[in-house]
Amino acid sequence: MDAETIARLNAINRQFYAITAAEFDQTRGQPWPGWSRLLPHLPAAEPLRVFDLGCGNGRFGLFLRASYKGTIAYHGQDNSPELLAFAHSALADQPQMTVRLTEADLLDGLPDAEYDMIGLFGVLHHVPSHEQRRYLLRELAHRLAPGGLLAFACWRFMDYERFQKRLAH
Repeated sequence: MDAETIARLNAINRQFYAITAAEFDQTRGQPWPGWSRLLPHLPAAEPLRVFDLGCGNGRFGLFLRASYKGTIAYHGQDNSPELLAFAHSALADQPQMTVRLTEADLLDGLPDAEYDMIGLFGVLHHVPSHEQRRYLLRELAHRLAPGGLLAFACWRFMDYERFQKRLAH
């Protein structure tokens, strides 16, 4: 996929979340059911260093704070300033949790840091091209501490008729 197409797709994505951020926040407040299955696999680290790429309104951070017993150093990154404002409000003053929120596009680079847990939930479908998705996953894996956990989830578009109708051939 050429750079111009990637830039256009990213612009469409940013515009979508700028327009729908408030609705997204109102309808995306509950944790994903699968997140609880991660808890037994979290590394024993104090604090648990978490990178939540595509953090949106911060709900994964809230889930961790409610579910994890130790201290958490949470770093959320998203390209939507509107969603990051919701994340800031939601995550402010959480006990035993330091919070860092970064506005950046995931294709423009990742932090040069090491994490015990990296989450990438509902994000990969926003990354244009298979090559970019593979590159992103490799780069995230390189940022894991020894014994760290990289967890990601992908949409299953073909399970929904309304998305099948939109498929471009």
